[in-house]
Amino acid sequence: MCQSQILKLRWWVQSMLRDNFPRFYENSGTMLALWSAEENEIDILQANLESTVNQMFIDSTDTDITRWEMMFGLPIRPNIPLADRQSTVKAKIRGIGVVNVAQIKRTADAFTNGNVQVTEKASTYEFEIKFTAVNGTPPNMGDLQDAINQLKPAHLNVIYVYAYRTWNKIDLVNYTWNQVDALGLTWDQFETLQ
Repeated sequence: MCQSQILKLRWWVQSMLRDNFPRFYENSGTMLALWSAEENEIDILQANLESTVNQMFIDSTDTDITRWEMMFGLPIRPNIPLADRQSTVKAKIRGIGVVNVAQIKRTADAFTNGNVQVTEKASTYEFEIKFTAVNGTPPNMGDLQDAINQLKPAHLNVIYVYAYRTWNKIDLVNYTWNQVDALGLTWDQFETLQ
């Protein structure tokens, strides 16, 4: 629920419970305690309502992510970060319908925040997914591959193209080898450095 609805609920409590009582109740310890208890209960109700509404949307779900995974026939993996689990569900939702380049791109975008190019190569029965913003392998690449394999027609091959730091890009940085060593990075970390 939005903040204005919360304020409306508080306003209703004040206007209906307090303002409609005779003024001499304003100093009554019993009534003040009662109103305070009612406001606390309304706050709890409000929090529960917000949580319930949040579970209905994949981007805001947290406690019901397992229900979403079961609904779409996905494996339940509690040890995977929530954002990756949400991406997997979103990809599954986006994967429903006709399979074309746009559909494959929408599915891959769910895993990479919209940073892929999909190129169809009809003559060789394949398509290429190129990662345009991430150097190296995206963090949940296995989930992406599973989603694409479930989505694509069986006769098509998929090629994944990763971006890495080339020698030309390394030369542009103008680092000496000592400066590179001082960074304390492994070669894989250096290759994928943004």
